[in-house]
Amino acid sequence: MASKLSLVKEREWIAIAARVVAGLLKELDLNSCRLAAKRLGMNARTLAKLNPDHPGRGLKKETLYKILYRIDATFRDEQVHSRQDIDRMMSEAWNEIFHASFGSFVPRY
Repeated sequence: MASKLSLVKEREWIAIAARVVAGLLKELDLNSCRLAAKRLGMNARTLAKLNPDHPGRGLKKETLYKILYRIDATFRDEQVHSRQDIDRMMSEAWNEIFHASFGSFVPRY
């Protein structure tokens, strides 16, 4: 059973996710939330929770994963960047968001 995040942790990972998603959308020339929502086939209210200036609350991680998937698919469909650049950008985005969501992993000996 998944545990709920504290309000501080939730705000922290959403703020980082908002910054990362905004950077990816900027690469696609989607600077407007409404335009990005239309292009990605998302609800504009959901995407508005990822506004880097005013990150919202209550965004599920599964929803964020769908948004990242749709951004990745849009990059690949439009071929704005090389395949290696797309892979690098998406990998960096996933890593940063996962690190913010789950924290550092410290192995136990």
